[in-house]
Amino acid sequence: MVRAAHRDPLVRAALTGCWESRLPPPGPEPDRAGARLRDRTAAALVSAGAAAGHGAAGPAALRHACEVGLRLALSYVVAPCDGPPEATEEAAGAHVTQVLRALLG
Repeated sequence: MVRAAHRDPLVRAALTGCWESRLPPPGPEPDRAGARLRDRTAAALVSAGAAAGHGAAGPAALRHACEVGLRLALSYVVAPCDGPPEATEEAAGAHVTQVLRALLG
């Protein structure tokens, strides 16, 4: 998600809801695009987590962990690290993984 947002202004706009003048908003409710994407991603991650055996934590705990992970990753989109984009991508991956393991552990 972080890598795609740094490389593609359309992905960044969909995730953040910040549509530049060069990018037309997606339909009549551009502010809901990010929320719909978040909800669909969380649902897919919850399904994947349950299939991977993290279902013991329960669906509510999985949804919570996914929400926290997505919001943490999004923070790296909005406020990248100093240096090249790869530094932000690496930091985001490490921190999101660490937080999700702690929440699901």
